[in-house]
Amino acid sequence: MAAPALVTIVVNAMPTLGSVLGLLGMGMGTVYAILPTSRLNPDELTDAEYLVFLLSSMGLVLTAGLMSGLTLGLMSLDDVEMEILIKSGKSHEKKHAEKIRSIISKPHKLLVTLVVWNAIAAESLPLVLDRITDPVTSVILSVTVVLLFGEIIPQALCTTYGLAIGAFFSPLVNVLLFVTQPISVPIAALLDTILGQRHSALFRRTQLRTFVDLHDVNKNFGGNLSTEEVTIIKGALDLTHKRAKAAMTPLDLVFMLSIDAVLDAATLESILKSGHSRILVHKKGDRTKIVLRSFCSFLSSMTLTASSLTASIDSCMSESAINTLCIASYP
Repeated sequence: MAAPALVTIVVNAMPTLGSVLGLLGMGMGTVYAILPTSRLNPDELTDAEYLVFLLSSMGLVLTAGLMSGLTLGLMSLDDVEMEILIKSGKSHEKKHAEKIRSIISKPHKLLVTLVVWNAIAAESLPLVLDRITDPVTSVILSVTVVLLFGEIIPQALCTTYGLAIGAFFSPLVNVLLFVTQPISVPIAALLDTILGQRHSALFRRTQLRTFVDLHDVNKNFGGNLSTEEVTIIKGALDLTHKRAKAAMTPLDLVFMLSIDAVLDAATLESILKSGHSRILVHKKGDRTKIVLRSFCSFLSSMTLTASSLTASIDSCMSESAINTLCIASYP
């Protein structure tokens, strides 16, 4: 049991350890580049110095790209989405969401941290490139390389795979959050005071109804709900605004039989066509006087009168219920 646990710890620590070592090497190269020493022409640099500056430049570009991508990927997530993934997501989504949930709990602090490290990397790149190229070339390279590899590509990747990338680099982000606390904490507190706490994206009832409607397979938005399922969900959302009479059938439209009706073939056919499993029976000549509700399963093909079905009475209606304007029919 100890060996698998050790392997798990090493695997989880590798991204953070590698990133921290890369940041340290990049920082040493950057500091060495801006030291007030006598500047040498690129041709006069030793191979070791040239390699240090070159690797530092690559590290700065990758750091700027990583911070830019994480800013877009992590800031687009919220607590509600993480809670949904933890409770109903796939197994890998649950693991990713559990790693990210604590990081995005303080969005302003996270934003300040990522922006600070992005600015440090982007602004240090021209200083390092200036030691291995001429000033004009260093500016052109820093602008084009940062734009392509530090902005466009990372943000495109994190837009699609933000959850997985954010979870993978979550240990590194926690380290950066700790390191930049003297800067990020007061600025984040100021932003919380001015802008207020970030609210999760919860839908109002009408918005949720539209959101469900867009999941219809016929809406061409990639949803997988059938039209019937969408109708049922939307109907459930509308229940609080509906009155009981909206679900009732007017008494004059209810299918029923007279107590003296003959259950011949024509009557049985009309019962079957009505589609109801229970049929109301009223007094002769008065549809408001309901005497019983009969189960269709008790009906036979024999010619009977409705009055002979008293043994199949389901329930008798009270006098007050008989006088109601509407009565429910059960298909």
